[in-house]
Amino acid sequence: NGLSFTGNFVKNAGRRSVYMHSVNYNTTPSSPSIIANNMIAGGIQNGTVGDGMYLNFVKHLGIYHNSVLLDNAASGYAFAVTTLQSRFLDVRNNSFTYLGGGNGYAMAIGASIQDYTSDYNNLYSNGKLARTGNTDRLTLTDLSGGYNAAGPLDLNSISQNPMYQSNTDLHLNVASPLITNEVPMIAAVTTDFDGQNRQAMTAIGADEVNVGPRVASSDLDVNVYPNPFRTELKVAIKGAEGMVQLTLVDMMGRRIFSQQVDAANLITLQPQVQLSEGVYMLQVTHNGTTSQYRVVKQ
Repeated sequence: NGLSFTGNFVKNAGRRSVYMHSVNYNTTPSSPSIIANNMIAGGIQNGTVGDGMYLNFVKHLGIYHNSVLLDNAASGYAFAVTTLQSRFLDVRNNSFTYLGGGNGYAMAIGASIQDYTSDYNNLYSNGKLARTGNTDRLTLTDLSGGYNAAGPLDLNSISQNPMYQSNTDLHLNVASPLITNEVPMIAAVTTDFDGQNRQAMTAIGADEVNVGPRVASSDLDVNVYPNPFRTELKVAIKGAEGMVQLTLVDMMGRRIFSQQVDAANLITLQPQVQLSEGVYMLQVTHNGTTSQYRVVKQ
């Protein structure tokens, strides 16, 4: 049987949080071993050089839906795979983040690696974005332009702050771009880190957040103002007939209040609970379609 390294939480490790060397299970490119739904969080203890997930001499691996954050190493890689002997790697739907503030990278790939697929990831760094061979790739455009035998990389990937709960808790806030930039679910990974079912279009990384029905677009024309607000929100909706459901949730996904209103009228929302200052999400649901709007309470 192949390797299955899934659902692990690694925090504040030493030189390398996850290190795999000479892994070549008797699997095939069409049925790889799986590294999925792992959360690798926090800093490297020596604060100098560190790596989140480091793979060397590995073959036939599917690396899916991992969330990796490296945040206090002066240099290193959130994700790295090295040597020509590493082949048949499928790297999709992961979030690799470097926030060390130094000479580090979200992702690094060794020279001339072949049979390597990388796409639908989130690569984010306050150092350098990626390194392929000896070449720094500072933007996704640089990375997708082609890389030796591997071909173009990360054509559908994004580069945004993942908005985790904290640097050691890699569950997502409901406004995270890893939710709003959904990716196709991988057949081998139907649940998330917590065992929650994934949707056909699912969040990037290890955490799936169900914040209500999701759609790629909405026919509604919704205007929410003032934003920021103090005591009340006004909601003007065009393109809807009948009743709509308005739901306000906080950044932990907790519902603050919900009510049905007539879309034909200008709607004034005055929450009957004391709201703390901060960011909330207003969900507007009509005929099974939900749109979300970021609002700020002052």
